[in-house]
Amino acid sequence: VRKILTTGNDAAFVCLAENHDAPLQRADFESLKAAAPALPQLQAALARRNDLPADVAVTLMWDTGPHHGRQALEQALAVTTDALSLAIEAAAAIGMSEGKATPHPEEAASYAVQKYTRHELKEPLVVRLLRDGDMDRFYACLDKLSDIDRATGEAIMAEKSGFALVVACRAAGFARSTFSTLVRLGEGGVQRSTSQTFELMSAFETLDDTSAERLLGFWQVLFAGAELADSDDTRDTRQAS
Repeated sequence: VRKILTTGNDAAFVCLAENHDAPLQRADFESLKAAAPALPQLQAALARRNDLPADVAVTLMWDTGPHHGRQALEQALAVTTDALSLAIEAAAAIGMSEGKATPHPEEAASYAVQKYTRHELKEPLVVRLLRDGDMDRFYACLDKLSDIDRATGEAIMAEKSGFALVVACRAAGFARSTFSTLVRLGEGGVQRSTSQTFELMSAFETLDDTSAERLLGFWQVLFAGAELADSDDTRDTRQAS
């Protein structure tokens, strides 16, 4: 295995990941994940492995393109609550969990508080701010409305497949119409096909709130240094495709 990983051969990496009988260690998965962003076939092969370490599974979405985001999402949702706790420890041990909460600019934070006080902090306002490109106010209002901190929010909006936004909007309890608009506005330079957009909408409708909240909580630990919420729920929450 180690000899294959030192070759730098893309095809060999894919074959190794597709061989479920290969005895891969954590370091091996990390090496494969590092090569995954440029190799769609490797992304898909990793997402299908049941022995993928929990934290690697949960963060794999950030290394996949739009074509394999759904597989990465389902692999992440297959991680049990106990495994998430272990994943946090593993992530901290390898320096992944070093995120720090990013403060909102004072004006943007004040704006969000003002809108909240006046009962004007609603989903259409968040959509309008994103449409207008007013990102400081957008992230401040998103945080105030949904408790998604800026560091995590920026990571979610930058994630290319769009499935991170699926999780965030379900966890926040956003309406389908709000999610649909945010998906279109947040595309940036990503050109999604009709089938990819349909897949995102399907995922939003089928993802349960509890799984979304749990996965979002993990990301907040990674990106903003939040504490992992305690939970007695140790059931496997694999999301059916």
